[in-house]
Amino acid sequence: MNSTNSMYLANRNLILFPTDDCTDELRATLESQSWRVHIAHNLRQARDLIAKYPFHVGLSLIGTQNDEKRLAQLKRLFNYSTQIKWIMGIPEDFAHNINNPSSESKLISEYCHDYLTFPVCMDQMLYVLGHTHGMAQLAALENEDKKEALAKTSFLRENSFLQKIYKQIQKVAKEDDAVFIEGDSSEGKKLIADAIHSHSRRSSKPLIAVNCGKLSQDVLHAELFGYEKGAFPGAKERKIGRIESAQGGTLFLDEIGELSKEQQVNLLRFFEERAIIRMGGKEKIAIDVRIIASTYVDLEEAVRAGKFRRDLYYRLRELQLTSFQSPVMA
Repeated sequence: MNSTNSMYLANRNLILFPTDDCTDELRATLESQSWRVHIAHNLRQARDLIAKYPFHVGLSLIGTQNDEKRLAQLKRLFNYSTQIKWIMGIPEDFAHNINNPSSESKLISEYCHDYLTFPVCMDQMLYVLGHTHGMAQLAALENEDKKEALAKTSFLRENSFLQKIYKQIQKVAKEDDAVFIEGDSSEGKKLIADAIHSHSRRSSKPLIAVNCGKLSQDVLHAELFGYEKGAFPGAKERKIGRIESAQGGTLFLDEIGELSKEQQVNLLRFFEERAIIRMGGKEKIAIDVRIIASTYVDLEEAVRAGKFRRDLYYRLRELQLTSFQSPVMA
């Protein structure tokens, strides 16, 4: 591991505000992925940790039965730590009613960057935390001149390639064209996508990231397009998909080369129509997003091998995607 990546990982401190039934497995999984996990069981411990360590990301958990004291405690914690992007872990039963008015849903909407449903897919959790960490690092730079602040980060100081592409990021961010990022470095691609979004006119709107290679294709379709109540067994409530959640902002499709042929067709239709239909629904919903796509796969070679649709490949080219080569972060 080079010194740039070592410095980046050294700052991956995570404050965990758990429920009583938080297991050691969760901590062990996070620490195995280079997160430094610090557990706070009350507000005093949380404040002491925040004063001692530079946290960018926090994970707070709530149970199925939350009294007003617990919710008030979380609200004080979030108000005290506005520099931290909090992810809320919620029980699966509660997630079905996330859009209904409640003290918990209000707390999430007002103070949290995102939420995860527990029991959670560990790959999904790691991806959300990693992406949020990158977002938080960039947000921390917004109080300074963007160019000077970005140049001060450790990975940029030591990576001449990132310095060279900064002007390109600024130029591309001002436009609204789609962007294509190539390369092996997952963290590098995320950082470029985050930088483009944060410098764009859409920065006040959400940046929604989807890792197309981390989820099964059935789950991915539901995540991308959402579904209506009763669309399939277990669909007890309507769920808004990632594409629709990005309305007005930026949709980051990471590892687009991992899509199945079926999902490639669905994505091509979305590119052409700029509209979606939720699973089990009939209404066509117009979508206004900027698309940033990335892959480590050589798409031209994948087309020749029959693994990637030629029409989608050419459709991407017709969108005049600005191409970046992702820096190596490890």
